[in-house]
This record gives sequence, C-alpha cells and structure tokens, in this order.
Amino acid sequence: MKNLILAAGLCAAVLAPSAARAQDQRETMVRNLVTQITPTLQERGFAQSGSTSVGQLAASADGTMDVTLQGGKQYVVMGVCDGSCSDLDLTIFDSAGRQIATDVEKDDAPVVTVSPTSTGTYHLKISMIVCTSDPCRYAIATFAK
Repeated sequence: MKNLILAAGLCAAVLAPSAARAQDQRETMVRNLVTQITPTLQERGFAQSGSTSVGQLAASADGTMDVTLQGGKQYVVMGVCDGSCSDLDLTIFDSAGRQIATDVEKDDAPVVTVSPTSTGTYHLKISMIVCTSDPCRYAIATFAK
C-alpha cells in the first residue's frame, strides 16, 4: 500500500509539470502570434493600446472582457488562438449592449475595426467556436490610432 501511494505521488509530480509546460507553451504561442502581427499594424499607424490579454476557453464557449476605448480614435481589436483552435470570433458591444462590430468568419484570427464616437467601456465577447483540445488558449490585443 505504501508503494502504491508513493507511486501515485510520483506520477502526479511528473505529470503536473508536463501539463503546466504544455499550457505555458500554448500561452507563449498566442503571445508570439500577437508579436508577429504587431509590425503590420504599426506600419498602418496603429500602436498597441494596453497589454495583451490571454485566456482559455473550451469549444463552443464564450468569454467576455471589457476594454476602454476613446471617442474619435480608430481601433483594431484582434484575436489569435493556439494550434488546437480553428475558429475564434469577436464581437464588440457598447455600454448599452448594442453590437457595434463583429468578426464571425471561420478563421482563427478575428479582426474587428471600430471608431467609437464616445469614450467609455466597451464589452468584448470572445467565442471559441472550434477547439479540438479543450481548453484552447487565445490572446486579444487592442491597437489604436
């Protein structure tokens, strides 16, 4: 019995870091994808507004996050997801809950462009449509000019 408990503890110690490394690799992957896309947006006059947000969702699940946008500026909000995801969607809602922009194309890199007329908190809905290895990691970055 003592050997069984010791073996179970050893397995947990070996497997847990492996799962954590896989998650860290997927987070690194989505952060790197944002980094690779950033120069293209910079060439178009955009600068990243705030930090990159990273999260995870299972297939067919939705997440939300708030973003503060200033009236009179143009924004690009982009998402990317890891190699297990093939369809990620983004939708932006104003403070009254009205949809103001969306990208629901069947791809893993949604891009939403919006030029709000007033400064405020806007709500971003992140939809993980297809994920073959739950949960999938995603990253969201906002750029402004």
